[in-house]
Amino acid sequence: MAGDPRSSGNGEKLVRLSGDDALVAAKLLAQLIDVEPTESGTDPGRALTNAQGRLRLVRKASSIFHERQRRSKYFNPIIFGEPAWDALLALYISDAAGRRLSVGRLITWIGVASTTALRWIDYLEERKYIARRPHPNDKRVVLVELIDKGREAVAAYLKDILTSD
Repeated sequence: MAGDPRSSGNGEKLVRLSGDDALVAAKLLAQLIDVEPTESGTDPGRALTNAQGRLRLVRKASSIFHERQRRSKYFNPIIFGEPAWDALLALYISDAAGRRLSVGRLITWIGVASTTALRWIDYLEERKYIARRPHPNDKRVVLVELIDKGREAVAAYLKDILTSD
């Protein structure tokens, strides 16, 4: 990283990072905590804050998802069935980790019949919350990913929950 070395006064060398270098450093830090920061110009502190905020949202989504799964130990899942919501949560969680889910893996995660899951995947795709894409290396596999509209809607809902807690 390019910078201008200075002394801290106690013998340590300090390096002043350019805005681009600071943004790269913030992105690397965010990757260490498994989130992707949003672009924030040249303010690394803001990028880290965004990454920390995203991490809080992902933790909340994960908590909701796992709590919904836990209920099925005690109640018939049909009572609480919301496969579309479970799919959005699963995709939000995997998106934050930088992973894409195959259709089959998503169906397994949400724990409903394939026909039910595929019907809801179609519904979410028609409304531009998710997209299906071919796997880059295996043409037999179709990946499902959250796209901007879906990601923003889930994030807004999770922020609303966190501010009301």
